[in-house]
Amino acid sequence: MGAGAAGGWWWSTRAAADPAAAATTSTQLVAASLGTVKQTVSASGTIEPANQSTATFTSSGTVTDVDVEVGESVKKGQLLAGLDDSDLEDAVTLAEASVTAAQDQVDSASTTEAL
Repeated sequence: MGAGAAGGWWWSTRAAADPAAAATTSTQLVAASLGTVKQTVSASGTIEPANQSTATFTSSGTVTDVDVEVGESVKKGQLLAGLDDSDLEDAVTLAEASVTAAQDQVDSASTTEAL
């Protein structure tokens, strides 16, 4: 019986002297309940997308409309953005005027030959 008491005394003084040993032998009972678990995690590093592609364009210009949001999935052929086409419209107008002027010269030359 004395050996058992001595062992109990030794065990209790060892747990008090070594907090790690005490932590491994302690038990706590709590009642379970429903609720939301909230936990904040702070980390550093680099976030990389699962998929990435390079967009190439056949013309340059000023972007006037963006039709997708960052992170949004897109499909092949989907319009992503619009460009300011006023310079192109001006070029078409000038080209049409040049065609009209050239046609007028042809008509004038044809009239002159007919005389």
